[in-house]
Amino acid sequence: MKAPKLTCVISGQSRVTSENYLRSKADRLGKSVDWLLNNYVSKNVCSKLRKGVAVSTITDTVFSDVQLADLVRNNSKCREEFTFVDGVYTPAKGAVKAPKAVKAPKVVAVKKETTLEEAVTKAVKNVHNEYDAELAANDVPTAKYEWDSDKNTTVLKTSSEVLDEMVTNKNPF
Repeated sequence: MKAPKLTCVISGQSRVTSENYLRSKADRLGKSVDWLLNNYVSKNVCSKLRKGVAVSTITDTVFSDVQLADLVRNNSKCREEFTFVDGVYTPAKGAVKAPKAVKAPKVVAVKKETTLEEAVTKAVKNVHNEYDAELAANDVPTAKYEWDSDKNTTVLKTSSEVLDEMVTNKNPF
């Protein structure tokens, strides 16, 4: 079975589609599949027309304003009232689009100034607390083996010991 083609009645552009898409779109529009095949307007063309592009710039075919309004209304999800005047989309008088919601700016709390040492100490405590909480939650022991030249063997170090060494900069890497 050959896949059906939708052809835009305004631009003449065609695209292959599926039977399922045709049925679902026709059902959503309250139209038949045959009506959709004969009166399809592509999303791209609907968008251009709704942005105010004249139909004469898209095609040489002449459409009445009522015919254009029906085609766009039946092929787009636009629910605002509109008409076409001389082939140009015109919103209905008095129809006002709802303004988009404005996001509130983020509020940033101002903190007292701290010394570098206080900031580092606080960060280290936070890291230890978060790490200890993560270990407790996951119940996964973490350890590191390091070479101990005094003992000529590897020694098991806990993550807390490794972090302590890194913070005190004894052996950062």
